[in-house]
Parts: sequence; structure tokens; C-alpha cells
Amino acid sequence: AAVADSRGLSSSQQERILSKHAVHIHDVLNVTALLPHLIQHQLLTREERESLMLDTRTEQQKILYLFDTLPRKGKHALKKFIACLEGSAEGTGHKELAEDLKRTLHTCTTAMKQKSLVTNKKFNV
Repeated sequence: AAVADSRGLSSSQQERILSKHAVHIHDVLNVTALLPHLIQHQLLTREERESLMLDTRTEQQKILYLFDTLPRKGKHALKKFIACLEGSAEGTGHKELAEDLKRTLHTCTTAMKQKSLVTNKKFNV
């Protein structure tokens, strides 16, 4: 998986994975518990944090904001998000969510690696 890991995932691939887990994310995500970890992993700027934590936003609006923001944070944003979930797991359902996302990420990166190997073999690279 080293080849796929070093390449990371495109924003559209990350969006697809997040969308696949949307119901689980909406059911368990605690943005307040997650926030310090998002900052630590540099997934939110100060301005984004302030916007996210506006008193007028509901928890669901905060989650939708993250859905829109995370895939634009680089090819390893989903891996960082999973690390954030693992770091904020105490007292939340984040651990199970992180495990589900890791399984999907592993499946996706394995498929990317296999596709890369087939392409390389096909062109003798």
C-alpha cells in the first residue's frame, strides 16, 4: 500500500469515501470533541475554525461544513481526519467510525495500487 499511500487520494475520491459513510458520520460525529484534533492536524485554519463554531450553526451544519472543507485539504486529508477521530474517540462513537473509514480507505488504496501495477506491467514500466 506504500505506492497508494505516498500518492494519496484526490479530493473526489475523498468525497466519495465520506459520502459512503455520511449516515454514520452524521449519527456519531461530535464536532466539538473533534475540533482540537482538526486544528492539531492542520485541517482547519483559524478562520475556518471560527466559522465552524458560530453559535448559529447546528451540529448538522458543522458536519456539512467539514464535508465541504476536508476533501480540499490535500491528498492525505482523509488519513488525517481518521487520526483526528481516533484521537477524539473517548466518550464518542468516533472509534468505530474511524475503523469503518480505515477499512474503506484501505480498500481504495489497495485498488489504486493494483491498478498501478497492472498499468506498469502493461507498459513495461
